[in-house]
Amino acid sequence: MSDVFLSRRQAVAALSASAALPLVSACSRALGAEAVATSPLPAAPAPSTIAEASAILDSIAENLLRLSPEGIFQAGIPAEGGFTWGLAWRTTTGISYRLRTGLSYAPVMRHEHLNNAAEIIAIIRYFFQDVRVRWHPLPARHLAFYGYIEARTPRLDRCREL
Repeated sequence: MSDVFLSRRQAVAALSASAALPLVSACSRALGAEAVATSPLPAAPAPSTIAEASAILDSIAENLLRLSPEGIFQAGIPAEGGFTWGLAWRTTTGISYRLRTGLSYAPVMRHEHLNNAAEIIAIIRYFFQDVRVRWHPLPARHLAFYGYIEARTPRLDRCREL
């Protein structure tokens, strides 16, 4: 590993890209046979082995070790897994998609949102000591559409052990 520090923009890009990867439950979750047969999308990419999932975590840790000490990780994420988020897509896009195609929109959402908000926050909390989450428009995950995450002070010991 080099001693070059990442800029805040590079760190955010690296962690945001990594957060979108299937790291927790998506590693073992697959679309059901019926959903795959009726879905116009390919199955969501997922690490097929523990070694691949470990390589993803190694990459995150490697990037965190290059984050400057005063660096801040910031991300905006959908409140996936929350009541309001689920209700919103089911009563808007879900209905129009069903009327247009005759198919359920749920496989599309599983393809696009591999991890829910709680899983992404758990990963960030594993790697950072100081994590603050704010939900919008209302201050609770189940009442929000999106969350804002701000994380400081990387846990370098955890980054090094991966």
